[in-house]
Amino acid sequence: MQKSRNNNGSTNKKSIGKNYQKEQQNSKDCNTAKAGKSSFNWYPGHMTKAKRMMEENIRLIDLVIEIVDARVPMSSRNPDIDKLASNKARIILLNKADLADDYVTNKWIAYFNSKNIYCLKLNSRDNSGVKQVNNLIQTACADKIERDKSRGIMNRTIKAMVVGIPNVGKSTFINSFAGKASAKTGNKPGVTKGKQWIKLGKNVEMLDTPGILWPRFENQDVGMRLAMIGSINDNILNIEELAIDTINYVYNNYPDNIIERYELDKEAVKASYDESAINPDNSIALYIMEQAALKRGCIKKGNAIDYEKTANIILDDFRSGRLGRITLEGVKIMPTAKEREEKKALKLQAELERIENMCSYEKEYAGYTYICGIDEAGRGPFAGPVVAGAVVLPKDSRILYVNDSKKLSEKKREALYDVIMNEAVSVGVGIVGPERIDEINILNATYEAMHQAINNLTVTPDILLNDAVDIPGINIKQVPIIKGDAKSLSIASASIIAKVTRDRLMYRYDELYPEYGFAKHKGYGTKQHRDALAEYGACPIHRKTFIKNYI
Repeated sequence: MQKSRNNNGSTNKKSIGKNYQKEQQNSKDCNTAKAGKSSFNWYPGHMTKAKRMMEENIRLIDLVIEIVDARVPMSSRNPDIDKLASNKARIILLNKADLADDYVTNKWIAYFNSKNIYCLKLNSRDNSGVKQVNNLIQTACADKIERDKSRGIMNRTIKAMVVGIPNVGKSTFINSFAGKASAKTGNKPGVTKGKQWIKLGKNVEMLDTPGILWPRFENQDVGMRLAMIGSINDNILNIEELAIDTINYVYNNYPDNIIERYELDKEAVKASYDESAINPDNSIALYIMEQAALKRGCIKKGNAIDYEKTANIILDDFRSGRLGRITLEGVKIMPTAKEREEKKALKLQAELERIENMCSYEKEYAGYTYICGIDEAGRGPFAGPVVAGAVVLPKDSRILYVNDSKKLSEKKREALYDVIMNEAVSVGVGIVGPERIDEINILNATYEAMHQAINNLTVTPDILLNDAVDIPGINIKQVPIIKGDAKSLSIASASIIAKVTRDRLMYRYDELYPEYGFAKHKGYGTKQHRDALAEYGACPIHRKTFIKNYI
């Protein structure tokens, strides 16, 4: 799994994905490449004892408090606990809610409430929601309390059993509830090995129990989800395979989260799908994993990608919430018309606030008459021009859904292109072709395209808001902004103009040179593109300095 670099800093990963998949297919521990899914099971001896202990103590219990992980509310419920807790008052606590998609979590609360189960979301690590638990305990045990009063028994202690699978946060919850370190905690499954009674004030005693998994998961997707959140010991898992499964899920359900975390190009990610791979369904995930490895410096001797290290980083990013708030399973409850309208209104309000925040630089420099955003598209591809966009918007402009072009779908970019062209005071475009790029290098070609874009404006800007760069030879005030296409409405608009213009050019080139697949990858160095180069050689729009290692 060697890789080399050309003088543009791009990576030759021609064999990386294929070699990785071959390694996985040949591994005796890897069932995914062979059978589609791994077998997830973990049932240490102490779990058998834990189940027996719970069965022995259930007759002493008034209330069963089940802790589940808000990211997997159903998968983190052990069916044995349902049997064990029959005829007992029940509470389900959706722990680690700070890591889960809040909208989906609220749907789960509605679901459990519809089943007449008391439910509350919390983050026991920062006591969020914990204070509400005592009130919920009193409500759940109201019938028992009334029965005791009718018998002349006042303020009898409620005995609660805290149950849950490993690593959902039972002990952390008890410690937060009690206000002291009463139970052992850990970030690995299997920390609590025996029962512990903890006195919580005058009215509640809690029995902490070891987490128990069931011996075999009938649905292996359940096992995979539990492995993702860390409820199954990583030491018995194929970490690289689990990371691929995690990437697949996040990309398919929360694509912006993983694209933003590893600073990926959305179109390049889409274009990485490889029908010829050993496992085509994993080809995008492998590409993302390799890009994450390069971004995080996970490189072994010989410039080979360290997949194991990368896998651990990705899993840690997911489990810690650095990949964003993600729920791995949803609840099928159809929203009401009112709920749909409320959700729509909330999304619109959030978008209005986001756009307003993107105008911070425009407001800071509001004293200037013409504020121009500058950005480019096409610095990295093997073929085609580099295109710069220059956009001057009205000062009160608030075009909704404008963002860094790489974070938008092609359909959304096309729609926004028309809006920007209609609303802008002026739009300028600069285009520098591959021959010129080879002649003066890509950086200088980018500057040249930006000069053209500014000169093609119908007004003279008073100030330039640039995406990261300081353009030489410009006698106009410049403000370079790192990741400006995500921070400035003007720059983001320019990035859309540049990207759409370039993509349209690449569609035309695809008609001229269909064998290269330019319509799909827009000239980026995908496997399809590299294979075409190996078979057909270069065409007139290829950048010779970019492809010398591939032909």
